[in-house]
Amino acid sequence: MSTPTGPDLSGRRAVVTGAASGIGAAVAARLAALHAEVVVCDVDAEGAARMAERIGGETLVLDLSRTSDLGDLHLEADILVSNAGAQNVAPVERSAPRGSPMAVQLSGSLPPMREGTASESWP
Repeated sequence: MSTPTGPDLSGRRAVVTGAASGIGAAVAARLAALHAEVVVCDVDAEGAARMAERIGGETLVLDLSRTSDLGDLHLEADILVSNAGAQNVAPVERSAPRGSPMAVQLSGSLPPMREGTASESWP
């Protein structure tokens, strides 16, 4: 196996939402390969646990669309990858706006940033 090229992220903690599969899993694996401590955050408990075990990361099972559950959550992170999304495959008239990918993105990424999880340089 070749050595990954990129910055050495040793000592950095990354939280990746939607990291149980797809793009989130690939990002989590890449960050781990660069020696970051990775928190695999996903609503899929089994998938998140498998991914965390595969990369030597930590599992955080969380449904980011349930903003009421986020009030007491406190995470320390140097890197936040807001990748969580939801897909509703149905005719538009049967789609619930609350579960839209945009709603998950906004509800999942804005509360941590408001609470100081994001970089201090954030405007």
